[in-house]
Amino acid sequence: MKIYISGPMSGHVDKNRSAFNAAERLLRRGGYRPLNPVRNGVDEAAPYLDHMRADLRMLLEADAIAVLPDWERSNGARIEVGLAQSLNMNVRPLPDFVFDTPEESDVFSAVCDRFSVPRSKVKTVCEVSQAVGALVAMFGALAMKAPDNPVGWAWNICLPLIFGGLALTCAGHAFGRRLEEAR
Repeated sequence: MKIYISGPMSGHVDKNRSAFNAAERLLRRGGYRPLNPVRNGVDEAAPYLDHMRADLRMLLEADAIAVLPDWERSNGARIEVGLAQSLNMNVRPLPDFVFDTPEESDVFSAVCDRFSVPRSKVKTVCEVSQAVGALVAMFGALAMKAPDNPVGWAWNICLPLIFGGLALTCAGHAFGRRLEEAR
């Protein structure tokens, strides 16, 4: 299945490439064929319109769309999602695709058993992991913007905090969603 990745680019450091590339890796690991607009074949310096034309062509090749966090704040992503919805394409957050493989239900049970978490308490654990993940990511982002932040520190500490926090948030969301479906 081909999945187009949609999310915010404008106003982000390096056009949010790291988030798009991380999403591509996760989707590929899940057995999907990701379509990453970062790799649309258009020169980086080309006008916005040229990029949107190429991105929409990629979108039309997709079977579904995985949206990144804060996609609603991006004009381009809203256009992509609107087009996809008008074509009755499947539009879901990235975690829904990444944790929507058959093995994940086994992982869910294994995590509950391993940490002796009663299934009745998993929703609370998922909500806490989402909140902690968001705080860790926010701390990493704030530390990265510190004026006296050395470059090595940014790459070695801040980015892992940001992506680790995002991964924890996504995992909490996905496991919480799976719990709701199981009920």
